[in-house]
Amino acid sequence: MLPNRWNILALLFLVRTAPVIQYQAAASLSPLLMSDYSLGIAEIGLLIGLYHAPGTALAFPGGAIGARLGDKRAVLIGLGLMAAGELVMPLAPNWPVELGARILTGTGGILLNFMMLKMVADWFTGKETPTAMGIIGNAAPAGIAIALVTIPSAGEIGGRTLASAAVLGYLLLAFIFLALVYRAPAETAAAARRQSL
Repeated sequence: MLPNRWNILALLFLVRTAPVIQYQAAASLSPLLMSDYSLGIAEIGLLIGLYHAPGTALAFPGGAIGARLGDKRAVLIGLGLMAAGELVMPLAPNWPVELGARILTGTGGILLNFMMLKMVADWFTGKETPTAMGIIGNAAPAGIAIALVTIPSAGEIGGRTLASAAVLGYLLLAFIFLALVYRAPAETAAAARRQSL
């Protein structure tokens, strides 16, 4: 049903908003985090920033990881790491565990981000490439907007547990859609098979 490249782009847009929503959730829930752990603003800044810290270690081998695992599998692993960390965060018994879970979510988010632009580039060539890249680039502000509208309300209604459940639900939705629907374009899939021989 989905091999139309614009439908694929819509799917990738949905997936690309997931790490941004998760990233923004920490800032959106900062009043609850500060209350739960007796934190100051510096600790919240650390928590927010830790999401991108794994990028320092993954920047160099990121492309090789994607080449070894394949784009789709790497993104699914990234979503899985993000979901695992999100599951731990509201249940964390102390601040160090919370920080560790944040690093785990960030590792998944960074891995996902490395692959997304390549997946878009596989589907679009020529004059359509800037348009497709512009659209996928706007997944970041869309994710921030979604998080700012939904996460604080979920936190007010059900605390951090409900807010994390909402983020986790979005991550699982992205995982399922990507796993069931995404296919590499025929030329890319054929080239990947030739390289593995």
